[in-house]
Amino acid sequence: MLKKILLHIKKRLYLYVAADFIAALFFGLNFDVQKLNIKPISVFVVFLMLYPMLTGMMVEKVKKAGSNYKLISLTLFFAFIIASVTAFALSRTVFANNP
Repeated sequence: MLKKILLHIKKRLYLYVAADFIAALFFGLNFDVQKLNIKPISVFVVFLMLYPMLTGMMVEKVKKAGSNYKLISLTLFFAFIIASVTAFALSRTVFANNP
């Protein structure tokens, strides 16, 4: 049963991520999130997100990926250029009225 659920999520992960972004935007626009104290739980949630990835890391694959300069360059480009430009554009459009 759990395997079916995980396979379903894996096949449609892009839909779940998009739905999560839309839900977060809706929540942030309709609720006063500054009054919520999310700092205590945020460390725990980040740990839950990162721990599975860290424990499943295979050193052999990391060494092999280290020689693929095209993959590394593309990953760095998306992580630092595309993500930064997207965040800046969102901050200027969606959050323009909130300092």
